[in-house]
Amino acid sequence: MTNEKLAGIRSVVLPVVSRASGVEVENLHDEDELIRDLDMDSLGILEIAVDLETHYAVEIEDEDLDQIITVGDIIHYIEDRL
Repeated sequence: MTNEKLAGIRSVVLPVVSRASGVEVENLHDEDELIRDLDMDSLGILEIAVDLETHYAVEIEDEDLDQIITVGDIIHYIEDRL
């Protein structure tokens, strides 16, 4: 995927993560762990998944959610499905 498309995904994912976590977009980094660094719970992570499923018209499987640990994981998960 081109850098432009990856930047487009990032421009959607970061605000979604920001809304769910309460952390400002400019303070989010690919290596941030959703639970440990952003203090999110499973409900917040599910909120992110639902928002991204709606935006991208993709289905994020429950078992895949268990493998999504970082902000970067979310970005690459979406990238792999587009």
